[in-house]
Amino acid sequence: MEHIGEPGRPEWIAGRVRQWRGDEGWGVIDSEATPGGCWCHFSAIQAEGYRELRDGEVVEFSFEKVEQDGWPFRAIAVQRMGPDISPDRL
Repeated sequence: MEHIGEPGRPEWIAGRVRQWRGDEGWGVIDSEATPGGCWCHFSAIQAEGYRELRDGEVVEFSFEKVEQDGWPFRAIAVQRMGPDISPDRL
């Protein structure tokens, strides 16, 4: 298992939610740093209340290189980006 970023300080990158399966509590985030997709469980989402993402939503996340359910990366922590963040930043 390889953590991306400095030990104890994971790197945060911007990504876009490819798909979110709310009924199952997981989805996939795409970014240049995670070719093939990054699996994300709802427990990695840093938010109050019910934690879910929306298809196409822009997020910031840290991840590790470890296969999860057929995906080559797994999200460690995910935060929503503000509405004023341009998706062109990706």
